[in-house]
Amino acid sequence: MPLGVMSAGLNYVPNTKLLGDSTTGGITDAWNGNTQVYLKFTAIANGPINTLKIKTSVAGNIKLALYNDVSNLPSALLKDFGAFAVNVADTTNLSVPTVNIVSGTVYWLAFKTSVNGTIKGVATGGTNRYANDAYANAWPATASTPSGYSGSYKLAAYT
Repeated sequence: MPLGVMSAGLNYVPNTKLLGDSTTGGITDAWNGNTQVYLKFTAIANGPINTLKIKTSVAGNIKLALYNDVSNLPSALLKDFGAFAVNVADTTNLSVPTVNIVSGTVYWLAFKTSVNGTIKGVATGGTNRYANDAYANAWPATASTPSGYSGSYKLAAYT
């Protein structure tokens, strides 16, 4: 596979999953709209995120962002990826503004949706945080103090 080069001089392989959960089985749960949801992942490779892959269960709108980790909590907003329309029961690849990540570093992929049940997941495993927040609101520069939840939601970042 051809290698790409990040601005920091680190090699990466294009079209590689960098962090997140892209498995297909066991989808039994979905979040309510107007809720910020933060999904904790450790980067498995260096590279620029430029695609997010999500699994959806209903049509709606979704906003996506990336936060850093401080003491096992989402903290500072690293990248607001924007807002997207998604289709019913589909796997969607979303082209997003690029941000570089580093292997072994903990990040929080965040989403909020306009309607209930937009993003699919499994209600066990994984480390997540959530807070009520209107879909229309911008992502906060610093994550609010979110509540904890165990679940693995189908959102992954790729080069």
